[in-house]
Amino acid sequence: AAAASALAIDTVAAEVSFPPFKYSPDFDLFNQGEAVKYFEEKFYHKRRGALTDEELEQVEGLRQHAEDEPVLALAAAQVLYMFGWFRTTGEIIRSNIVASARLFERSITVGRCEPT
Repeated sequence: AAAASALAIDTVAAEVSFPPFKYSPDFDLFNQGEAVKYFEEKFYHKRRGALTDEELEQVEGLRQHAEDEPVLALAAAQVLYMFGWFRTTGEIIRSNIVASARLFERSITVGRCEPT
């Protein structure tokens, strides 16, 4: 039973644009933490306070993967919310704001979060 409940973690490297962080096929909170840690390092690199266009492509790759793998929905939503809603130029990326809200909602639905 302990082996069956052990945290299974895979390294994701399916596409160049998908970020190379470890993720769990079963635990969305783990994925959220790993994704935030990965993008946080990029966001605050040299106190830049924004992601580059290349890094925003990685965010988009995460968003796309979250469409196919619901266990990544919370991670993608959080990354979009924290780091992916504007460019270094200050341009607001409205589509990422909308995607973040939609993925948060999806993660709640998939996770069967219900008020008690």
